[in-house]
Amino acid sequence: MTKPVVHPDFDTPARHAGDGEGESRQRWRTVFVDGTILDSTTPSFDDKPAAEPRTRTVTRLDDEVAAVRKNVQDSARAVLAWLSAVVAHEGKTDLDDILDRCLRPGPDIERVNFAAMAEDIFRVTGVELSAKRVQTAVTHLRAAREKANEQAAAAAMPAKDELAERLAELDGRLRDNFATLTTQEPDGQAALRREIGTAVLTAVRSAAGRVIDRDFGEGIPDTVNLHALEGRFLGFVRDTLRQQAAFGLASDHPTLEHDLRRLLITLADHDATAEADMKLVMHGSAVVSSLLGVDSLPGVMAQLNVLVSGRGLIDTDLYVAEMVRLGHLAESLRDDAATKTFMNWVRRLPEDQRLPSPIRVASYCRSNATTRLLDKLFAGDLDPDALALADATQPPRTYLQLALDTHDRMLELDAGFTLTLTTHLLRHVVVAHLTRNKTDALAHLESLGPAKSLDRLEALIKFDNNDELVAEAQQLVIQAHPSLKRQLVCVR
Repeated sequence: MTKPVVHPDFDTPARHAGDGEGESRQRWRTVFVDGTILDSTTPSFDDKPAAEPRTRTVTRLDDEVAAVRKNVQDSARAVLAWLSAVVAHEGKTDLDDILDRCLRPGPDIERVNFAAMAEDIFRVTGVELSAKRVQTAVTHLRAAREKANEQAAAAAMPAKDELAERLAELDGRLRDNFATLTTQEPDGQAALRREIGTAVLTAVRSAAGRVIDRDFGEGIPDTVNLHALEGRFLGFVRDTLRQQAAFGLASDHPTLEHDLRRLLITLADHDATAEADMKLVMHGSAVVSSLLGVDSLPGVMAQLNVLVSGRGLIDTDLYVAEMVRLGHLAESLRDDAATKTFMNWVRRLPEDQRLPSPIRVASYCRSNATTRLLDKLFAGDLDPDALALADATQPPRTYLQLALDTHDRMLELDAGFTLTLTTHLLRHVVVAHLTRNKTDALAHLESLGPAKSLDRLEALIKFDNNDELVAEAQQLVIQAHPSLKRQLVCVR
């Protein structure tokens, strides 16, 4: 598998002489491997690690250097420039030979041969450093990386007790208002439905964010009963989210009382696992749609969160068709009077409860549809010339044309949105891959300039988990701007 120049994961477990493997010893294939700088410590593979959030972070050389003391920055820059060159396998670099000389196997990181590292730094970069300066630079870089990791971990997810407190508060509000919502006529409780529905949607969006970070549906933990959940989820998508009419028009559709009871059970049983969050997304979305309408902006947002959370369980044609439909629906709400009234009200709420504009919601939907198609086209899972699932608003189109048209609509309506720009790079990479012609892609990157090209690449690395696609994007960016070759130091 082709990976970005510097990749966070180990390709193979390390085995050392004396552990029974003898000549079959396997070595690390990268140096930046476990989030520390040149750390030769071998982690234990006895116990399978728990699923962690997968959100990628990208560190540039300048970022790493800026985090150490000023009197160490020059030597730190030389160490990182050497590291980037080594991992990129430039010239006739023999990485195994370098690791044997500089990063001695074993758990003792003090056994790193800094003198050999200094010699290799001079050979590769032309910068002459003493072994002591190399050691000092590595020590400071490690410390800076550990501090950054601690800060990132602290900010990554809310504390479990904070999450439990928020869900308990929501549970109390639902119980206090259960009788009113299920016995009185909807026309007399518009304000209450708006408040409760928005609060539930906030919980749904938060749960969806945690599910996506855990890569649920694509790297599902072994503890999740995938078969049972997949059946429930797909049934939910087909029977609930694809209703084109208002919920009350379907005689066989569950009542609001049923949806509320199911959500209350979900809140009571929530144990902060991926499966619990998935249930919260599903059942909370049903309540939002029941309270505020499946065709309302909150209803569209609820459906969007369900689809994104279960993207790994949904067939591409169904996923794309639903995202395209939701994009059209969100766009149609741009001039809707009720939506404008709702948005004026929601803007006064705390920031975590506010909703994006209808056009921005449409962009989220179209970005999901476009990137799903482009990923599958790049991987060869879709034939670019085959006709895609019919869109009632457009004549039949091929998968590739559907992806391009969907992104064009994003560019037309929301050209400055980050995802629109990230998808633009993705689009150029995939088209260049399919046509075997890099001319347009390189021209686009050259017109952006080095700084914006690097920003787009960094955004793509964080956004897309297709390693081969990211690697191809990186090669294109470097081909357009060779000076950027050593700017991306750490991708994890």
